Amino acid sequence: MNIIPRSQHAMTLCVICLLTVCAFLPTFWNGFQMEWDDQWMVMNPLTVSPLNWNTLVEIFTTRSHGQWAPVNQMLYTLLFNFCGYNATVFHAVSLFMHITNVCLLYAGLHMLLTDVAHLPQRRLWWINAITSFLFAVHPLQVESVAWVSASKTLLSTLFYLLGFIMLLRHLRGRGWAWLSGTMCMMLLAYMSKEQSVVFPLLATLACLWYGLRPSNRRFWSVLLPLFLFAVLMGLHEVYWVAGYNHYVAGDTYSWWQRFFLFFYALVTYVFKWICPTGLNWMYLFPMGISDPLPLWLVCYPVFVIMLVYSLSGWLRRGYVLSSLSFVLVHLLLVLHIIVLPRAAVVADRYMYIPIIGLNFLFAYMFTGSTIWLRYRRWCLCVLAVLSIICVTVSYNRTGDWSDTRTLRNPRAINTEQKQHVVKCEL
Repeated sequence: MNIIPRSQHAMTLCVICLLTVCAFLPTFWNGFQMEWDDQWMVMNPLTVSPLNWNTLVEIFTTRSHGQWAPVNQMLYTLLFNFCGYNATVFHAVSLFMHITNVCLLYAGLHMLLTDVAHLPQRRLWWINAITSFLFAVHPLQVESVAWVSASKTLLSTLFYLLGFIMLLRHLRGRGWAWLSGTMCMMLLAYMSKEQSVVFPLLATLACLWYGLRPSNRRFWSVLLPLFLFAVLMGLHEVYWVAGYNHYVAGDTYSWWQRFFLFFYALVTYVFKWICPTGLNWMYLFPMGISDPLPLWLVCYPVFVIMLVYSLSGWLRRGYVLSSLSFVLVHLLLVLHIIVLPRAAVVADRYMYIPIIGLNFLFAYMFTGSTIWLRYRRWCLCVLAVLSIICVTVSYNRTGDWSDTRTLRNPRAINTEQKQHVVKCEL
């Protein structure tokens, strides 16, 4: 077994981070989106408040537009008190958080693969490098990095990945203090973005990866505290933050409409990952709440069911099942299974974490293919071309986020289409 030296891991991360900066370089010249959430999420009375105890209390007790992200708001307040409304600083911090997430993903995936994947070290290194690189520069990541209001996705993911690494430490037998740290990171992630409540589902996958089964007492001793904690956070979100009862009492899509929206959103996310063209700031619902169901929408569940049936043998493979489970777990709250307020049927930023599962599946299959084993140099050329494409497309897409006028003009939504947009936003 050839052990990959630490210097090679460090060099790999340096190259990935450098390419990430190149991909998102235009963000340093971008401004705020003054007609797309920045005008109230970033520029609000809490942001311009002085740094004192009263401001801190107000941040943690204030809801805005059905959202509560006090840790993210603290970041805005801190940045304003030191730099004012300097868009370059805000964007630089977002990019820094994204690069930090790339490093955390690389470290966490290295720990996980070393522990549970019985593969040659060289192949594990390639899988980790490809997965982390695509996470860093894939065009679907641009919205999360280039839009200041999406910083809560980056900040939440930072704590989320830290919590995952601490959980892995605990599963390695390093003591219960690591599980306590995991719960602290889980709380900080929730206070940055509510979708981190799915962390216990990821923890369940991690326990299974480490060989723990429901018949094992340790399986429940690890998961029960996390699930109870998540339930408390979910109740807090539903009944105090979002005003869920008020929302579901209004006009919402019916269960049978959401059935088709589920498959439509799922296929769209996967397609956007495979072919990231036509990326938009707003993806409209295919029909209004009271409109008849378009017949073409029926094709989506039929396509997915036929695909699953035809690939059932392949889907039962461990690495495939794990990768796709990871994707579904982290898309669970945005696939319209649960009635939640949505401004769009899909959004690029919702793929920020789920994209890891698809990246891993690609990296695992690519590095294990017969073509890779026989024609390594040609495969490296393919990866080089893929890297250039991702960096170039992300670079151009980042420039589209310069300001609201630049963002919307090429892909403007006309007045007739706007009636299909759900006015409440998560």
